[in-house]
Amino acid sequence: LYDKTYLIYYYGKTTKDSANLIETVNALRLLHKSFKNKEREGIYLSTALNHVGDWLVSTEENNTSPENKRLKLGLKYINESIDLVVNKGYRGSYYQFTYNKCRALNYSNKFPEALHLINHLLDTLPRQDGRKPFVNAQKGLIQSKMENIDGALESYYKAVASINSENKG
Repeated sequence: LYDKTYLIYYYGKTTKDSANLIETVNALRLLHKSFKNKEREGIYLSTALNHVGDWLVSTEENNTSPENKRLKLGLKYINESIDLVVNKGYRGSYYQFTYNKCRALNYSNKFPEALHLINHLLDTLPRQDGRKPFVNAQKGLIQSKMENIDGALESYYKAVASINSENKG
C-alpha cells in the first residue's frame, strides 16, 4: 500500500487521484494497526501521511485561499506524520515533514508561526544538509509575505550562497 501511495503522490494529477490517495493511506492505516512492531513499520505510515499532506498542500487550487479545506486537511496529515515521529518514536524524515508544514502555514497566511518553525528548522538542520537552500528560500517567501523585504533578500542570498558552497566541494 505504501508503494501505491507513493506512485499516486508522484504521478497523480487529478481530484480523482486525491481521493484515491486518501483512500489508500486510510487502508494503510488499517493495515498498520495489525503490525506487531508498529515503530519498525511506522516509517511507511509516517511517510505516506506526509505524502498525502504535501499533495493536498501543493495543489494549485490551494494557493488562492488560506481557508481552502484541502489546505487544512493537508496540514492535518502533515501534523499527524510529525506526531508519529516526535511523540511515538516512528522513523520518518522530521526535517522534510516540518518543511512541508512550514509551506502549509505559509499558504494559510499563518506567517508568524511559519517563520518561527522555519527558524527552528534552520537552527536544527545539520550544517551540510542539502535542503538548506530550499529552507532558506521558503523563509524568504514567508518574509516577503510579511513585507520584510530586507529579511527576505537576506534569506534568498543565503539560499544561493549555500547552493554555491555545495558545488565547490
